[in-house]
Amino acid sequence: MELPHAAADGSPMDPGGAEFLLGPDLLIAPNPSPEEIAPYELHLSPGRWYDYWTGNRVGGEATAQAHDAELRDALLQNQRVLLKPDLATVPVYVRGGAILPLQNLVQSTEETPKGPLTLRVYVPAQNQSCESSTYADDGHTLNYRHGDYYRVKASCAVDANGTVTVTLNAPEGNYRPQWESLRVELVGAPHTPSEAIIDGASLPITTNDRLPGLTFERNSKLITIIFR
Repeated sequence: MELPHAAADGSPMDPGGAEFLLGPDLLIAPNPSPEEIAPYELHLSPGRWYDYWTGNRVGGEATAQAHDAELRDALLQNQRVLLKPDLATVPVYVRGGAILPLQNLVQSTEETPKGPLTLRVYVPAQNQSCESSTYADDGHTLNYRHGDYYRVKASCAVDANGTVTVTLNAPEGNYRPQWESLRVELVGAPHTPSEAIIDGASLPITTNDRLPGLTFERNSKLITIIFR
């Protein structure tokens, strides 16, 4: 299946397998021959990628800045991953620079998720894009047309010392979401951070599934978190 705008220059790529993009940052790679148990090859588009289930980096970090197809094909040789089919797991990969919103499982919009909204930051390479927009409304009415929604935009950056800075813009809209707290956690940080700094105050890092992060009360102002 062709991956539109997969390359850094906006060109599409056709890896020739069963993989497909879910949005710009999630790559789903099911077995192209489900009746077989032989390993199969996955072609990742250029850039940094992470295994969603383990948080490990996969492939190389080739970049494709030219429209030349032969050049892109040569770069992609470093982005091949050999997968072994597993009935219990569908391979999912996350592009570096993605910020995924996660919450505890609910079965319908009638249920209220427990715990914080987690923004999981997949740390990019230096100078690589890192941004997201998380949206919520009541899930029942059209009141979002009148401003009754919640949207928070987030971005991140990595400096030469491995310090990761995550910025959450002031939320937009009038809707009050179910979660009262937010958690920002890092995948693939250059080093395990020992502290997080908000407004000059140093706060302790906590881990969840071995991922370092910070949990704090939701509020209505811009927040900058420095992990170092």
